[in-house]
Amino acid sequence: MAKKSSRNPEEYGRGSEEGLAAAGAANNAAVSGAYIPALVFGIPGDAITAIVIGVLFMKGVNPGPTIFLKNPSTVYGILMAFRVAIFMPIILVFCMVGSVAVDNTVTAVGVTLAFGVIGYFMDETGIPIPPFVLGIVLALWSNRTS
Repeated sequence: MAKKSSRNPEEYGRGSEEGLAAAGAANNAAVSGAYIPALVFGIPGDAITAIVIGVLFMKGVNPGPTIFLKNPSTVYGILMAFRVAIFMPIILVFCMVGSVAVDNTVTAVGVTLAFGVIGYFMDETGIPIPPFVLGIVLALWSNRTS
């Protein structure tokens, strides 16, 4: 459809940005769209949703029309995960722009990414993040006041 409605359909198949964006959008839409029949009817739309249905069964959750009545928290959890997945790239861009705005250096972006990786590993290993953040803020504040 994107090729048919394009002003330059001859560029498709040769690395056209418009063609790449259309393929990426279709790919991402197909994955999230497959969750609708998987949750509502218990019918997997692809291999990923088949695995998700299997995991739901292992956790004692029956996908289908009754999932909304018997396990609404599971449905809301899945919907919130989709929202976080949509907003995550936007949040990442704002973090990078904010780090550049503070220092106007590329090093600031590297420091931001490094602390993001540290925070991820701390979260995965169960180390509490708030005391770490508080320690960094207090250390930076004490260096500025002295």
